[in-house]
Amino acid sequence: MKNMEVVKDRTFDNNIIGFLKDPYRFLSDKLNRYETSALETDLFFFKKAVILRGEEGARLFYDKEKFTRKGIMPGHVKNPLFGRGSIHGTDNEQHLRRKQMYLDLLNPSSISNFPQILEAKWMESLIKWQKSKEVVLLDEVSEVLCSAISEWSGFILPKSHLSSFTKYNREMLESPGKFGPTHWYGRMLRLKAEKEVGQFINKVRKGEVEIDKNTAAYKIAFYEENNKPLSLRQSAVFLLNIIRPTVASARFVVFGALALHENPSFKEQLKNEEFQEYYAHEIRRFYPFVPGLIARARNTFTWKNYEFKKGTYALIDFYGTNHDPSIWSEPDKFHPERFKDWNGSAYNFIPQGGGEVNVNHRCPGEWLTIEVLKKSMFLLSQIMEYEVPPQDLRIEFSKLITQPKSGFIISKVKNIRTYM
Repeated sequence: MKNMEVVKDRTFDNNIIGFLKDPYRFLSDKLNRYETSALETDLFFFKKAVILRGEEGARLFYDKEKFTRKGIMPGHVKNPLFGRGSIHGTDNEQHLRRKQMYLDLLNPSSISNFPQILEAKWMESLIKWQKSKEVVLLDEVSEVLCSAISEWSGFILPKSHLSSFTKYNREMLESPGKFGPTHWYGRMLRLKAEKEVGQFINKVRKGEVEIDKNTAAYKIAFYEENNKPLSLRQSAVFLLNIIRPTVASARFVVFGALALHENPSFKEQLKNEEFQEYYAHEIRRFYPFVPGLIARARNTFTWKNYEFKKGTYALIDFYGTNHDPSIWSEPDKFHPERFKDWNGSAYNFIPQGGGEVNVNHRCPGEWLTIEVLKKSMFLLSQIMEYEVPPQDLRIEFSKLITQPKSGFIISKVKNIRTYM
């Protein structure tokens, strides 16, 4: 068990350069140097911060009485990824109110029909894949998910616009890891997406477009705060924060395909629904997605003899916690069945945030991500056959939102059974 006393960093590393070189492993590398899971360091523009890792560190970081997230996330990340006025930079009553809205929209009961929609879109695309010499799975699954989540949410997306709208959502995700013109290109595409979705919501409000009143798009269109409807742009941000993360989960699907390619024995086990869930969890634990998050101390307090002064920054190491050997046996081995014995803690497995989902900044779309992975891995392993030609499957740890370098190319795709 690593030390949980806060140790002070005695080095003078350039933390900005170090983070940009390896954003996923940088925090843990610093912690490992001192054999600790809590380290005080000067991070980013000489601001003092404490890096935290592990279950105990996550419990501290997600203590909403001690830390706030409001106004902390850099605009370089927040604006293209989440949009202005999103839930991600809120706290207290506003956060709880908006979180409850998302929980009402994305709880297991509300998303129960999504796997069937996803399956139908996947099978439709499979016809095209069988006719293609090669298929870049990341590109294709991104479009499948964009189409499926748009239909599920009630957002009417013309088929002719699917490719460009998928691109908007992918650029939103990737822009925080880019600089200069490519970053601003992503911001521009976010504005285009917000405008398009906002115009759709306006038509729903005016009754010019009729959609099911139980859909996310309808409920967001008429959602009110302080007895007033949201602005069209704010409503668009809310709806895009359901669509964009679902498109982003295509990366998890591709990581799952990579794990299956490297461990073909999983194919038979993926017939079993319980194993599908273990597999979905292990994809999210094992592979890099988001390096971590930042918060700031609300007031001065003491934790394990260390004084967190008001305004002190804290960073939670997601990737490090999900690979912490004090939590996970053989953490660098892909082993789905480890989740047979997982205790269900909200603090030791934090691929999409930690803490209790109804009160903390844990992603309310986590249930949806799990369903995406369960269905996608079943379809990949049981309904399709394909070959994986020679390609560069290395995971680029220097890329903030990473993936297998090739996007995972498959060829000679076949539908191996008549699917009813």
